[in-house]
Amino acid sequence: MTAIRYPIAHFVVAVACGAATATAQSTSARVAAGDRAYAESNPAVALAQYKLAVAAKPSNVNALWKASQAAVALGEYPAGPDSVSIRETLYKQGEGYARRAIGVDSMNANAHFALAQALGRVGLTIKTPVARVPYSREVYREATKCLELEPASTPCAHVLGVWNAEVMRVPERDREMAISFLGARELSKASWDDAKRYLGQAVKAEPNVTLNHVDLARILSDMGDVAGAKVQLDAAIATPGTGMNETHYKAEARRMLSSLTIPRAVVGASR
Repeated sequence: MTAIRYPIAHFVVAVACGAATATAQSTSARVAAGDRAYAESNPAVALAQYKLAVAAKPSNVNALWKASQAAVALGEYPAGPDSVSIRETLYKQGEGYARRAIGVDSMNANAHFALAQALGRVGLTIKTPVARVPYSREVYREATKCLELEPASTPCAHVLGVWNAEVMRVPERDREMAISFLGARELSKASWDDAKRYLGQAVKAEPNVTLNHVDLARILSDMGDVAGAKVQLDAAIATPGTGMNETHYKAEARRMLSSLTIPRAVVGASR
């Protein structure tokens, strides 16, 4: 029997197409596995799966921004004696993955959200207020860009609401110095009203996310609206919870509720 001879070029193309298909299937399967783990509030497994997806296809923007989100979620409540170091490392990982995601697709709203979220967390690990300023400025730019690309994005509204609140919690003198001497004009845009408005949008759009209620309660409490803060904390405790780290956020809501009658600091002062 005479062997059938195929041109070598056809063989190479066939092998390449098969490899590309296998890679695509591997990447999508890893991302799907990460999504399932994230939905089950298991950020460690989710991050591991997203990392494998990125390794299989470094240009997969969804794997990149989701890896960022999982790293940040895992860094919020690390365990062990090296928890501070672990937290800082994970937050920086989150920043790195988000920057890579934007490098792949600068018009991806989720990528900008992931970077805003990661930068916000990294900034909170920095003890010197002046050193936090560059992070605060970039958080504002990334969250604003996210909302430009996707005006209905609840996570981006949440980030921008928290950003307004964190800036307003800085003493006015320090804010003015950052604006005047560091050129941080973005800080002049912050207000308690915008903090309340953005978090109110997040609560309305996603009432089952505990953190939306907790962060709005913090803002209302700092604004002197104790009754409103109590409503949000009661809602946080009662919600079925559909977000990451729900158990921790509910515990925080209970702690806040138990101390809500304690006189608060003057609005605008650091906590």
